[in-house]
Amino acid sequence: MRFAVALLLAIVVVPTNAVELLNRPTAGIQGLLSTPDILGGDAGVCANGNASTLPIHDAPNADANPIGRVLASPATREPDGGCRIGSVLFDPAPRDDPPDTPVPMLEHGYEAASLIVLDARPPWFRVALGQAGDGWLHSEHGHYRTLVDLYRDGLTYLTDTWDGELCDGPDPERACAIADAARLHHEQQDAVTVTASAEIAGETWIEVELITSPCRTDSQYPLPIRGWLRARDSAGRPNVWFHARGC
Repeated sequence: MRFAVALLLAIVVVPTNAVELLNRPTAGIQGLLSTPDILGGDAGVCANGNASTLPIHDAPNADANPIGRVLASPATREPDGGCRIGSVLFDPAPRDDPPDTPVPMLEHGYEAASLIVLDARPPWFRVALGQAGDGWLHSEHGHYRTLVDLYRDGLTYLTDTWDGELCDGPDPERACAIADAARLHHEQQDAVTVTASAEIAGETWIEVELITSPCRTDSQYPLPIRGWLRARDSAGRPNVWFHARGC
């Protein structure tokens, strides 16, 4: 696994009510979608670009009812080298008032933000709209990353939703155990490597290897430890996530 250990050389300045940049994944997340129209896409949030309007529908087809639009303005580079994130707001239809509902987003990389995808039927994606709920967005040129894609190159770790179980295979009928060493590993927020994944009865399972984080030099338990776990808990929250900005 390639660890993206980034040096925090720039300051991100977030204008009030401009964008809801979350620091942890939400329930129901299936992946992240970056597009050239949202905060610079894969080029990063401070890439040059023009403000854009993205239609939102109530179903994944062009004939579905429009329920509003996402208004996105590009981020700008500050004179001191920081990055001012542009606004990403949902504007419901019909409505005459200015849009004021921030669209929640997560970083897929350093200063590179994405929409939160709740369902994916490419090129259609059901995205989270914050207090406005969710809706379907059409994106031909967007880059969709599943949870497994995000884990592949990220500095990954076990989240607080993990129940402590590691199984010897990707199947709820297989033997699972709660290892003391794994529990200590989790308490210390150490790193994991995602080594494999599998889909069982519509549920994503991932194989992880518990390792010492590259951000640490000590280890207080025997490593490596390897096992399988569900990618999400019963509420749909990821059991594994990653540090978008490295250590």
